[in-house]
Amino acid sequence: MYHSERDSSTSPRSEQVTDEENASGNTDTDSSDPSDAPTVQDSPDASRSSSYSTLKGVGKFISAIGWVLVALAVVGGLIGMGEAEGPGVAAALALIVFGVATGGLIVAQGQMISCIVDIERNTDDMVALLKENH
Repeated sequence: MYHSERDSSTSPRSEQVTDEENASGNTDTDSSDPSDAPTVQDSPDASRSSSYSTLKGVGKFISAIGWVLVALAVVGGLIGMGEAEGPGVAAALALIVFGVATGGLIVAQGQMISCIVDIERNTDDMVALLKENH
């Protein structure tokens, strides 16, 4: 439980330090005091900021490759279905199904990369807001 203000009547010990504590250098009287807790600002990496623009671009590129694969699979499968007979139709249908599935997974990988970059940017923004309000 955190207290925003300390009331000296509820914690008389917080203002008093015994001679033994002074001699030993131990002046901690309340270990649950939020001001003693390490903050985000104390982190060595807190001041480091990266945009990861290259990684975001890689994610978009991978997604684009996936969408191209999906389009090629659908177009190729439809052309194959129109020209084929018998087992060729099944092969064209398999091309569509597996091409869309594979392309969809590649699109998802690219979007996951972009999502991770967005999470990093949002986390960086949250740290900046916390520093302003602290």
